[in-house]
Amino acid sequence: MIWDLVLCHGLLYSLFSTGIVVSIMRIDNRVFLPIAYLPEDLISAIPQQGEAEKRRAALLKLIWLSWAVGFPVFSTFHFKALSGSLPGFLFLFLHAFLVFFSFWLVDLVFIDGIILCWVTPEWVVVPGTEGYAGYKDFGWHLRGHFGKGLLVITAAGLLAAVLVMVV
Repeated sequence: MIWDLVLCHGLLYSLFSTGIVVSIMRIDNRVFLPIAYLPEDLISAIPQQGEAEKRRAALLKLIWLSWAVGFPVFSTFHFKALSGSLPGFLFLFLHAFLVFFSFWLVDLVFIDGIILCWVTPEWVVVPGTEGYAGYKDFGWHLRGHFGKGLLVITAAGLLAAVLVMVV
């Protein structure tokens, strides 16, 4: 493992990812709503997205997804190039996973914990849900991160490692 590369790329990934996610949330605070995981009081109060809003959300998610997957894959290719020989699959996976994990952790602590739950600025509050207790419920963020989120970054790390091994 090249730990300096993991730390450097993990930090860059986390900083840029945080900037992108916060920017997207400021443009449209409903883009990243995981309706299935929201606290009950918010699920019942947030109306469904209209067609125009769905199209805008799809475009913003595409921008996010391109970066969110692209940079860790690039980083894993970079790790392979710096290694001088083909690192084993486990090392490629571990590198990719740790880069993905860096933002997973920053998202959980900074975006979800501090911004959404603790500070809760008005730009994160969906109109019509002001003052709802669900915004302060950190438990649903924990369930999402340790449930689906951890599985997603593990699968993404595996796919990145396979891609780098094959190419």
